[in-house]
Order: sequence, then structure tokens, then C-alpha cells
Amino acid sequence: MAVQTQTKFDAWGLLGPDDAKICDYEGVLEVVNNSASQVLTEPIENGQLAAFNKVQQPESLSVTLSIGSDPTRQRTAISRLKQLKSGTGANFLCKMVTPSEVFENLSLESIGQSRTTQSGATLLVVTLNFIQIRVVQVTSQQLQWSPKNPTSADPVNAGRVQTEQSTLQKLLS
Repeated sequence: MAVQTQTKFDAWGLLGPDDAKICDYEGVLEVVNNSASQVLTEPIENGQLAAFNKVQQPESLSVTLSIGSDPTRQRTAISRLKQLKSGTGANFLCKMVTPSEVFENLSLESIGQSRTTQSGATLLVVTLNFIQIRVVQVTSQQLQWSPKNPTSADPVNAGRVQTEQSTLQKLLS
């Protein structure tokens, strides 16, 4: 599972694939973790439902960061976040470290930016939405088709019948 219990550190951090800070942010303001599962159902006759196994949905995290008030630092941070959002593969997966858990294999789905008068109009607050990527190993098998032995086939009636003399021919002969 991509969620690990952490007991050593009392730290918060949003790390990139190289285990360094995802960008030059000042602090983590908020982390919201959504963990859900779904019970699959199918309608059957007489208005009843058939319920199947419970399927665990991927973890989704919403992380709010404060970037700071320096415009150059803000542009660099947003540029780095956009690279992570547009990238694919293991080189673009992130990790969220909290005092109680570590969330791994997170892919950045969206970036939201806000500047408010309460936090200072020059302070950039960024909300990042992540979804957990589950790494699975898929195996495949090739089936080899082999026809039946042609000599073991049942005999087929092709409709051939020996000719018989007609009754007319019998009378004339």
C-alpha cells in the first residue's frame, strides 16, 4: 500500500521523485486526505440488487502550500509544479510526509493559485490535488491453438447413394 505509518519524524514535507522539496515553498498550510471504497451493485429482477466485493479507490490528497512573496521564487515554483503536472511515469511521482503517515506514488492532477488580502496580496497560496497511482504487475499468457487430429473426425455422410434401377427399367428389361 502507498500509505506508510511513520514514527521517526515530526515533520511535514511534500517531496518530489528525488526526495527533495517539490518546489521552494515556505510551509504546508493544509492537507486533506480522501480515502474511499465502493461496493459494486447490479440490479436483478423484482427491484433487488446484487452486491459484490468492496473495491478500494485510490487515495486523493489536497495540499495547500504557501510559496512566499518574491515574484521570481513564485515563477520558479509554479514552473516546477507545471512540469510535475504535465509529466508521466515514475519520474514525476511525489510523496507527502506527515507526522503520522507517508503517502507515496502521488501524481499531481491540478494546481490552484490564490492571493487574498487576509494572507497578503503578494503571498501566493497554491492548492495541489494529487491522486495515488497504484503500481501493479500485469502478466500475460499466450494460448496455443491446436486443431483436432483430422483423422479422428467422425465420418460424414456426403449424400452419395448407389443408383438403383427404376421400376420402369426393370419392367422393360
